[in-house]
Amino acid sequence: MAGDVESRPGRASIGLGDLAWAGSAIVAMCAYRALLDRFHGSFIPQGTGMSSMLAEEVAQLTLFVVFGLAAAVALAMALRRTQAVAWVLMLAGRAVRRPRPVVMGLAGLVFLMSFVVGRFVLGGTVTTDDENVYRFIAQTLRAGSLVAPSPVSDLDFYREQFVVLTPSARYGKYPIGHPLLLAIADALGAAPVVLPLAAALTVLLTYAAGRRALGTPSALLGALLLAISPHFVLTAATWMSHSSSTPRPRCPISQPSWVRCSRISSLRLRRTSTS
Repeated sequence: MAGDVESRPGRASIGLGDLAWAGSAIVAMCAYRALLDRFHGSFIPQGTGMSSMLAEEVAQLTLFVVFGLAAAVALAMALRRTQAVAWVLMLAGRAVRRPRPVVMGLAGLVFLMSFVVGRFVLGGTVTTDDENVYRFIAQTLRAGSLVAPSPVSDLDFYREQFVVLTPSARYGKYPIGHPLLLAIADALGAAPVVLPLAAALTVLLTYAAGRRALGTPSALLGALLLAISPHFVLTAATWMSHSSSTPRPRCPISQPSWVRCSRISSLRLRRTSTS
């Protein structure tokens, strides 16, 4: 029947103005890249990360915001007369009617991207001090101990950041939860997949928590935003603890902030309506 047939957006004509806006977006992105290469090469400047930011880091972030906003505005203007928004709304409607395949696809995509980056781009190597400590604690746990033997002498030579070193013992400063997971994964030969799996599970739990708190559309949006977050995907490709510490939906600290805020707002609305 005609009512059962889903209408699809038609095509819209694209004028020279739209192409000019699209070109402007490309120019803004290329200009940002050229400035970054000119002043910093391929390295994005960063400070110690402890108390303050370097002037070079502030300048880089400023350039990113300025040229990023310019590119976003230009792209929005280029797409304003197209059917892009209508197509997105149509696909969103389909996803709401069949959310499970979409969420499973997002979780699978997160696992695949994290695994590929960790295995073939980073090569499973340690890239930060934090990862080094996590791996060290995991190796200590696999040896059946909470502390490792101390070198006893020449301690300054063996001293590392975030590792406690005394004449009698050597151990990491961090809790053993995440290193214990790494130790178990190492013992099972599953170290390369354990954190990508945790990231995929986080996507599923984000959808489940969001659906319970806000409904299916908002839950799908939350799962999508998480799945396309470069920070989330790339940290799951490292040995960092982000992925393994977030799949705990009953812990308020580990829940996505948008879920916590939505629940607080819902409780306030309920209290207001009952008072």
